[in-house]
Order: sequence, then structure tokens, then C-alpha cells
Amino acid sequence: MTKKKREVDLLQGPILKSMLLFAVPLFFSGVFQQLYNTMDTVIIGHTLGDEALAAMGAAAAVYDLLVGFALGIGNGLAIVTEAFYGAPRAVDGAAVIRLYGIGGD
Repeated sequence: MTKKKREVDLLQGPILKSMLLFAVPLFFSGVFQQLYNTMDTVIIGHTLGDEALAAMGAAAAVYDLLVGFALGIGNGLAIVTEAFYGAPRAVDGAAVIRLYGIGGD
């Protein structure tokens, strides 16, 4: 049995269909993440009490700050990588990793 590979080309064909095919998984991902957070809050509130729930709420701002920082760094590195990849003179992956300071030499 062969599996059909499904790709969405955002540059060809009707834009509405392409955008919907791209956005629907993102929408459901957000819904499930919200349900997870809601259930987490309910469980912590019922099992551990009000103080634990307050501590979770106080730590949420710090957590959001760290996650936002990491996402920002990741997006910035992706932009630089894409710029090197799309450059007229292609740069090898090792050069990009050295640019980020996480590789050797």
C-alpha cells in the first residue's frame, strides 16, 4: 500500500483553500493547548489547593517570558538561515551553524 504525500503549495492555486489547509491544524493545535491548560488549572486547583494555583499563576508570567524569548531567538535564526539558503551563492550548513556560535571552528 502506498501513501499519498500531501503537500500544500501556498504559491500556486486558490489562496483561500491553501490558507485554510494551512490554518486548520494551527487552529486545532491552539484549541487543544487551551484545553490542556484549562484542565491543568482545574486539577491543580482541586488537588493541591489555592496556594498552589496562585503559585502557578505567578510563575506563568516568567514562563511566558522565557518561552517568548526562545521563540524569538528561534525565529530570528530561521530568518538568517533562510537568507543564507536563498542567497545566490549557497552557503553550507556548517557555516550557518558556526555563525550562530553553537558549532566548532
